[in-house]
Amino acid sequence: NSPKNPNPRISTSAAPKRLAASPTTGDSEINHG
Repeated sequence: NSPKNPNPRISTSAAPKRLAASPTTGDSEINHG
């Protein structure tokens, strides 16, 4: 999980599909992670 992640509850390892589907969190992970 990235420290800049606005949704600490969502783990990139646990829900990569949800993060990819999320316009906000997905963007955050792509840019920071």
